[in-house]
Amino acid sequence: MEQLLERYQELEKRNSEELEHDKSITHLLYIEGFKWDDLEKIKKIHKISQSKVEKRITLVQDFGLLRRDVEPHSTENEYCKMLLKDIDMHIYSILFEIDKLEQLKQKSQRFLRLQSQPNLKPETAPTDVMTQTGGLLSSTSDGQTRMYKSSFQFYRAQRDQQIQSHNQKWIEKQYSIQRKLIEDEKEFQKFRFEIEAKQIRAEMNLEEYQQWQARQLKEQEELNSKRLQLHKDRMLKDQQQRQAILEDKMQRKEKQLKKQISLLQDFHEEQKQIKEEHFQKILQKSMGALNDKDKFNQYQKEISEKKEQENLRKLKYIEESKQWTKQQLQQQATLKQQKIERANLILTRQDMQRREKFEEKEKKQITYMEKCKKTFSEYQHMINKEKEDKMHNFQINKAIEDASREQLIKYQFERRSNSQAQAQRLKERRLKIFQEEKAGEHLIKQLEINQRLNQLEWEQEWKRTKQQMLEEEQRQRQLMIENDARETMREREKNTRKLEIEKELREKEMKTLKYQKV
Repeated sequence: MEQLLERYQELEKRNSEELEHDKSITHLLYIEGFKWDDLEKIKKIHKISQSKVEKRITLVQDFGLLRRDVEPHSTENEYCKMLLKDIDMHIYSILFEIDKLEQLKQKSQRFLRLQSQPNLKPETAPTDVMTQTGGLLSSTSDGQTRMYKSSFQFYRAQRDQQIQSHNQKWIEKQYSIQRKLIEDEKEFQKFRFEIEAKQIRAEMNLEEYQQWQARQLKEQEELNSKRLQLHKDRMLKDQQQRQAILEDKMQRKEKQLKKQISLLQDFHEEQKQIKEEHFQKILQKSMGALNDKDKFNQYQKEISEKKEQENLRKLKYIEESKQWTKQQLQQQATLKQQKIERANLILTRQDMQRREKFEEKEKKQITYMEKCKKTFSEYQHMINKEKEDKMHNFQINKAIEDASREQLIKYQFERRSNSQAQAQRLKERRLKIFQEEKAGEHLIKQLEINQRLNQLEWEQEWKRTKQQMLEEEQRQRQLMIENDARETMREREKNTRKLEIEKELREKEMKTLKYQKV
């Protein structure tokens, strides 16, 4: 509503400014002493009046467009009704000013035509009141011929008398033509009213078509938004499912690793118990064979060699288990990467197929809208052609009935003005086509934005998957480091145990030696 008021105020300012400028020319119609003898001055008046008529016609068209925008609000708002009345008042006043300017243009055109004829051109400016209506009088001030001594002066006076008689006939003829024009103007106004009614109906059809087009665009935007929302929901569901599957797999792997660790711990504990039992048996045997030192030493060496062999076998077994676990983890990681890449490829293909289908649908809709526009423009062109043909036939019939050269000239002028109006219509049509093309470009830009958003979402998902893969690799590395740390701790414990056993054996040997000495 505020935009409409601003437009109305701008048009009102333009109207007031042009009215002030028009008063400087239209007052020439009512001045009796104005001399229409200067050809350059008449040409200037003709040009100015023609340009001002065109400006006033554009202003009327702008007021008409504003009236068309305000009219749907007039049923709801009383202020809009008042605004409509003001717009109509301005339109009628501008049309009245256009009639004045056209009269002035016709008058200047008539004087230009008369001054272009050398046989009827006067030498001095006419001062009689009848010349203001369009006729030419003699060059003398009193209108009477004088007797001149020379033959040249007599010929000049005779020519002045001929001009005066010709002007009198021309004035009578113009008076009869104007009377006929006034009589025929009523019929012409009726015909014009019928044409305007048809034109209003055609404009109403155009407004309905524009409303339908706006609805179609709104529906299309809603469908696009719904499709985008569905696509986002699907992507979120897929992502959640993938995360759940990955979490299940990780939990299974953790359980397997825990089982393996528990089995290894049980195995080590059993080995410790076996070693301790074996060591106790050896001690018992060694206590029985302390008297024979050589046999005891040989037996001890054999036991130590066997222990070393057993330790080497265990170390080999541990290293082989480590390598086996590493290989399994690497194979699982490669399988995961392959599965993720395949899933991403499938998703990208599905997205591409959906986009292609969506673009094909939009292209079909655009082609359908262009066909509708073409048919509507052809229909409007046919209506305008029929109107022009009717006007043309009507003017020709009128010119035949009047049988006057002046009427034919007027018809030619009106034909030119009609061609100007047609050019204005073509401009308006081009503007409409340009606006529609802009709307199409806006839709294409929106589609490109949607495509860019989808691409960004896909890139974000790809980054998330990469991050998850990196996190998994870090977890696996941490597990490997923890396993290595545990194994090193076990080796240290084994070494410390060996050292303790060796110390105990040395102490026992020392005790045996002491007993032997005693």
